[in-house]
Amino acid sequence: MSTPQIKHCQEIKAQVVLPDNSGYTWLFDSTYLEKSFMEDATTGKCALGKSASVPTAGPNRGGAKNCRVMMTVSVTTTSASLVRYRLDGAGTWQLYSTTTLNAGDTPQSLTWDVSSPDALIGVLAGATAPTAIATTFLLKEQP
Repeated sequence: MSTPQIKHCQEIKAQVVLPDNSGYTWLFDSTYLEKSFMEDATTGKCALGKSASVPTAGPNRGGAKNCRVMMTVSVTTTSASLVRYRLDGAGTWQLYSTTTLNAGDTPQSLTWDVSSPDALIGVLAGATAPTAIATTFLLKEQP
């Protein structure tokens, strides 16, 4: 009988960079794992940054293979959407799902067993961006 292996698990609690109106802030990108959740020395906030559109996939592949993402997300002042993408065979992000984040609600809990080798997770603001986004993020490698 073999002993189960202990797998890497990373937990991050962060107040993230805010998106512009109708823009995105990125929480996780498996194609840029070395950048995920790095703290910005100027703002003290964590995230991959913000953009007006879905970014081009990075150079690394397979960073989300066999991963379970467990997270909570909340927004204040105005509602937003949590968006999840999977990378297709051509190297383009394809929308997997959207979850509405209502301003002032208790944090939304989400568990995602990523079925593709790569994943991108972000918050998409509406016409007016939220004034705060708080998240707890747990990334666990599945056996």
